[in-house]
Amino acid sequence: MPKYTSIPSPGVWELDTPGHFGKGRKASELIALDNAIKNYDELRKREYDGGMVSTAMWSEALITLFAAVEVYLASKNGKHAKERTAAATALREVVLKKLSQIRWKKISEAATTGKEGSNLKAMVPHVWSEMHSPGHARVGHGEDPTYAPDFWEKGEESNFGTGNEKYLFEHLRQARDELGQKIDGVRYIENEDRWKYLVAFDGTGMANQRGVSKGYVQKGADAPITTQGGDLGTYIYAMDGDGNVYTENAGIGGQQLNHCSFLAGKPVLCAGNIGITQGRVGYIDNGSGHYRPSRKNLVKCLEKLAELCDIDGLYVRDHAGPYKMAIYFGGQFLARHGFLTPNGYYTSVKGRYDENVKLFWSEPESLAYVMQQEQELDNEKLKKEMATIMAELDVQKDKARNNPSVKRQCKDAAQRQKIQTALLQRLTPKNAILPLVTDDAEMQQFFVQHPEIPMSV
Repeated sequence: MPKYTSIPSPGVWELDTPGHFGKGRKASELIALDNAIKNYDELRKREYDGGMVSTAMWSEALITLFAAVEVYLASKNGKHAKERTAAATALREVVLKKLSQIRWKKISEAATTGKEGSNLKAMVPHVWSEMHSPGHARVGHGEDPTYAPDFWEKGEESNFGTGNEKYLFEHLRQARDELGQKIDGVRYIENEDRWKYLVAFDGTGMANQRGVSKGYVQKGADAPITTQGGDLGTYIYAMDGDGNVYTENAGIGGQQLNHCSFLAGKPVLCAGNIGITQGRVGYIDNGSGHYRPSRKNLVKCLEKLAELCDIDGLYVRDHAGPYKMAIYFGGQFLARHGFLTPNGYYTSVKGRYDENVKLFWSEPESLAYVMQQEQELDNEKLKKEMATIMAELDVQKDKARNNPSVKRQCKDAAQRQKIQTALLQRLTPKNAILPLVTDDAEMQQFFVQHPEIPMSV
C-alpha cells in the first residue's frame, strides 16, 4: 500500500523528516515536482470551495505531476536518495490511482454529453474497468478506496500489453489467456459476436433472434424469442444509445452474462431484466447493479421500445423509484415520464413475471398502496435515525456512570419526539430506551401516559 491515499499537499512534502523531500531544495527536478504538487493542490482546494474543475484540468495536472515524479526518479538525487525515492514511488502510485479515476470520469462525461445528450448511463465507479484487475473482472475491489492498486489499474507493462484507456472487457480475454486466469467464467461479448445477442423486431412487434443466411447476418423471422426460464420468464438485457436491445436469446451457454457483458463495459441507455414469451415483450425494468439506471433511463428505454413493439400492456418496474415492488403499465409510464401512481404490485418476485401480481381496479386502491409505501419508507428512515440516537444515548449513559453531573436524557425536543414516535410505531423496544432516559422527566411522563407500549417489539 502507498503511504498516502490522496495526493499530499505542499505542506506535507516540505516537512524536513525522513521519507519527505525536506526544505531548502535547489535542484530543478525537485522545484518542478514542488510546482506540480502545488498546482494539483490548488485545483483540489478550488473544487472543495465549489469552483469548477474540468476533467481536462485534472488530467493535465495529474499528468504533469506524474511526469515530474518520473524526471525526479531519473535524476541523480532520485537514484541515490533512498527516502526521497520511496516517497516519490508512493506518490507515483497515488497519481496512477487518481488517473484511473479520471479515465472513468472522462468516459462518464462522454456518455452524458455525446450524441444522446444526458441519456446514456456509464457503469458505476466501483465496477468500472479501471478499478478491476483481470482476476476481479465482475466485482472489482468493491468500493473500498484503500485497496492496493494492482498492475492493471496502474497501467504498468505486462506480458499482454499496457493498461490504457480501452474498455476492460476488450483486454480481458487476452489477459486471462496469458495469465491462465479463468476465475468467474463471465462472457465478455466482443464486437464481432454482438449481433448474436441483438433482438430483431419485425413489423408486427415480434422479437426474434438474428440469423445468418449464406454468410450474411439477417433478421430472424422464424425464431421468436422466449427469455430464459420458459414462458413468462425474464433475463438480463442492455439497450445501447440507438435503441438496440441485447439479451441472451441464442442459447449459446457455457459462460455467465452480466449487464456489462453485452456492450463490453460501454455506457448504455438502460439495462435490467426483460421478459419475452414467444416473441411478445411482456415485462421490463431497470434493475442493474452495474449501471444503476435512473427513472429517466427507463423512460428513454420505453420510448425506443415503443418504436419497435406494443408497450401499452407491458409490466414495468422502476428499481430507481421509491416503490421497488410496484407495477406500472408501459404506455402510461412513458406518457407520464414515470410520474404516476402504480397499477399494481408484486407480493414477491420469483419465477414468472405474471406470478404474485396484485393489480388495482380503482384509484383509491392505488392511493392506499402509495400511502402504505410512504409510511414504510418513513419507518425505515426513522429506524436509521433511531440507531444513531440510541448510540449517542448509550455513550451518554457510560459517561453518567463515572460523572454524576451527566444526565441520562434526550438532548432536545426533536430527539425526544423521534423516540416517542418510534415507540408508538413499535419500531423501538421500550426496554432498550428506559435505561437511557432515566433522568428525562418528559420521557418518564410519556411512559406513564402510554402504558400500552410493550416492553419489547
